[in-house]
Amino acid sequence: MKATDSAAQAPDMALASAKARALEAFAEVGAALDAASGIDGVLHVIARKARALVGVERCSIYLRDDEAGLFRGHVTEGGNRELAVYVKRSLAGMQADGMTRELLRTRQPVIIADAHNDPRIIRSNACFWNIRSMLAVPMVFGDNVIGVIYLDDIE
Repeated sequence: MKATDSAAQAPDMALASAKARALEAFAEVGAALDAASGIDGVLHVIARKARALVGVERCSIYLRDDEAGLFRGHVTEGGNRELAVYVKRSLAGMQADGMTRELLRTRQPVIIADAHNDPRIIRSNACFWNIRSMLAVPMVFGDNVIGVIYLDDIE
């Protein structure tokens, strides 16, 4: 095999490996649905697997609060465990939250490479959570965004 052949196969092998990791994660989440006691148990498994697949420090999941018209934090995995209590108290999707508003408008993932300088993120949140970069992924059911998975790397 020529060096150019193996170089050409490298992207295909990386893609196959990523697909295998994703399928394994989905299988584990499926098994957790049977074993988990309640929605938080399932969400913790999803957060752990999403964090591992993307390779970030922290993952938090927020679910739609129809009364508030916003998204309320439910679980977090990774990062500083003392901050987990703040996730449960947190809301996302208010007018100043440009990242979540863009996600709601487009129903597509939103990436922020530099949280301290991107106008879509609330600067005080970036400082409090010590966020360097962030990815927000919509959880869509039918035509509705029912939740948001936030994945971030800390400084």
